[in-house]
Amino acid sequence: MQPIASSELRTASASLFSNLVLVWTATAVYLTHPYFLRFYSDDARFLLLGLAVVYSVLSPAFFLSYLQSGAPSHGLNVFRGLRRILQARKLTWLPEERLSTLLTGVRAFFIPLMANAVIGHAHQIGYRMSLLNQDASTDRSLDTYYVVLAMMFMLDTLVFLLGYMVESPRLSNHVRSVDSSASGWLATLSCYSPFSGVTMLIIPWAPTYEVFIESGDFRNVIMVVVVILTALTLGAVAALGLKASNLTHRGVVTNGPYSVVRHPIYTLKLMTWTMIALPTLTVVSASGIAAWALLYLARAITEERHLSKDPAYIAYQEKVKYRFIPGLI
Repeated sequence: MQPIASSELRTASASLFSNLVLVWTATAVYLTHPYFLRFYSDDARFLLLGLAVVYSVLSPAFFLSYLQSGAPSHGLNVFRGLRRILQARKLTWLPEERLSTLLTGVRAFFIPLMANAVIGHAHQIGYRMSLLNQDASTDRSLDTYYVVLAMMFMLDTLVFLLGYMVESPRLSNHVRSVDSSASGWLATLSCYSPFSGVTMLIIPWAPTYEVFIESGDFRNVIMVVVVILTALTLGAVAALGLKASNLTHRGVVTNGPYSVVRHPIYTLKLMTWTMIALPTLTVVSASGIAAWALLYLARAITEERHLSKDPAYIAYQEKVKYRFIPGLI
C-alpha cells in the first residue's frame, strides 16, 4: 500500500471542511430566514436540519472518498473560485470552479424546495387519511383521489430530493455540466416557487389537480384518468432515478418513456392539467394551458441546447425524434 501524500490529506480535509461550511451555512439560512419561516413548515425545516446532521455524521466516509479520488469537492472548488475572483477583482474562474458554483446554487434552491414538498404531501396524506378513517369525509371518493395523488407526488419529489443530494461516478449520476444560460435558468425557475408566483401573474390560469365538478360517473372518469397520467409521470421520474434534477447534465436517460419521447414528464403534466380543466373549460383556462405549454416548450429547448454539448445526447436525439408526442412534435 502506497503512503498517502500530505497534499492528498490536505485536499481531502479542505474538501470536507468546505462542504460542511456550505451545508451548515445553507441550513442556518433555511432555519432562520423569514421566507423559510413563513412559507416552509416546521417539519420541513426539521428535515433539512436532519439532512445536515446526517451529512455531518457521515463525514468520515466522505473524507475517505475524497482521499481516494484525489479530486477536490464541489465545496472546495466554490471557495477556490471565490478566492480567485477576489484576488483578480473580476469574474474569472476555472471550469471546475464554475461548474461547482452553479451546482451549489442549483442544490441550494431545489433541496429545500423538494424537502418542503415531500413533507407537504405527507401532511396531505395524513389529513385525508384521518378524514377517511374517522368517517369525517364528506366525499370519500374525492378524499381517496387526493390521498392517491399525494402518495405519488411524495414519491416524485422524494426521487428529485435524492437526485439533488446524491452524486457519484459509481452511480453514473455525477454532474457533467450545469446550464449556465440565463434563458435556461429563467425557463426553469419560473415554474417553481417563489418565482412561479410571478409567472402566475402573467399566465391567467394556474395548474391544478383539484376536481371542481360535482360527484358522478363523469367526475370518476376524470379522476381515474388523472391518477393514471400521474402514475405514468411517476414512472418517468423513476426512469430518471438518481439522475433526476433540473439544470444539470448527469447522463443521458434512454429507457422507459424516454425511449418514446424526449420529455415525457412535460407531456404527461400538460395532458393531466388539460384533462382536469376540460369539464369546465373556458377561454381563460384554455389560454392558460397553451401558455404553460409554451413555457414547457421553452424549458425543453433550453435543456436540449445544454445537453446537446454532449455527443451522447445528440445520438439520443437522432434515435428519439420527438420531444413530446410521437409522430407529431
